[in-house]
Amino acid sequence: MAKRINKGLGDVIESVTEAVGIKQLFDLVGIDCGCETRKELLNAKFPNFKNVNCLNESDYNYLKNVPTQLTHSVKTRLNEIYINTFGINLDKHGCESCWRDYVANLKKVFESYA
Repeated sequence: MAKRINKGLGDVIESVTEAVGIKQLFDLVGIDCGCETRKELLNAKFPNFKNVNCLNESDYNYLKNVPTQLTHSVKTRLNEIYINTFGINLDKHGCESCWRDYVANLKKVFESYA
């Protein structure tokens, strides 16, 4: 079996629940525990910085002067950059504190170029 790429904290928790049998138990009983949604949220908020793709020039230039007001179009562009960088698709309807975390994660990558 090929090793999965760990995108973030959500993938780590999923691996643990699989290892101890919790995931299989819920699958056997047929209960949707919301694990997939939780995994994606945790991966987005706490990505694995070891598996980061380089910023392309367009993404780098956008992050130089990222707007402070998070309009729909700004969130759409930041989501594109997040997908390119971390391989994670963000929830555009997420709360403002979540978006602050997403922007902070992108800024960490941006600042690594300085």
